[in-house]
Amino acid sequence: MGDAYAVTRPRRPGKYRAIVAVAMRQTMSQRGELLARVLFYYALLFVFSQLWKVVLALDSTLPYSRAQMLWYLAITEWVILSLPDLHVTMEKDARTGDIAYGLPRPISYFWSRIAEGAGSHVVRLIVIGVAGCVAATALVGLPPDPAALWAALATGVLASAIGLLFIGLIGLSGLWLGDVAPAYWIWQKLTFILGGLILPMQIYPEWLQTIAEWTPFHSMLYGVARWTLELDVGGVVRTMGQQLGWIALLSTVAIWAQAKAMRRIEERGE
Repeated sequence: MGDAYAVTRPRRPGKYRAIVAVAMRQTMSQRGELLARVLFYYALLFVFSQLWKVVLALDSTLPYSRAQMLWYLAITEWVILSLPDLHVTMEKDARTGDIAYGLPRPISYFWSRIAEGAGSHVVRLIVIGVAGCVAATALVGLPPDPAALWAALATGVLASAIGLLFIGLIGLSGLWLGDVAPAYWIWQKLTFILGGLILPMQIYPEWLQTIAEWTPFHSMLYGVARWTLELDVGGVVRTMGQQLGWIALLSTVAIWAQAKAMRRIEERGE
């Protein structure tokens, strides 16, 4: 058992940095895929900018302006659209048996995949982030408090780590589930409901807001985009502390899950 846990700890940072660098170069070379994400992002923001124009014209009791609502959506979608399809790669590894060769290597299989996803994610965060700022500014102007973008950037980096860990754990579950699509589908719906992907949590019923606050989805999406609605420096610091807590918890779960995966492979001889 001790040996199993030993190889799951992230080690040899130089090799992980090399994996991140390679993934960044590969993602930058995939211009068609980046363009497709940006175009989808543009279309999404345009449709919702028109929707909020109509909705706010019909109902003036809503507490937020069109600019606030669109910038909120731009930031939540920035986090989600930038995430790589890491779970698909890991599911393929489980199906083909490649995961059995990757787990016992000197560097951790899970963390090497996370490093690969991080490299891709960094490039997408930059490209999609710039594209989103340009699109949202063109559609509704700057956010009411432009400083909110700096708060979103600070919390968005930590939110990205939460998202990557989630996607990695979903991918690792393929060793037991075979098909990770159901788990990914559930995760998507939870980000929508408990993360406030489309609508700010203040619009939700109070009981649902309370539940959401106890989940990582709240810190991952609403905790990043809420500053376009009302900037609170103290709230930004508290959110970052919560995000670091969720990162630590998910990392611990990842170490445990990979150790379980290794034992499963050793016992079954897969």
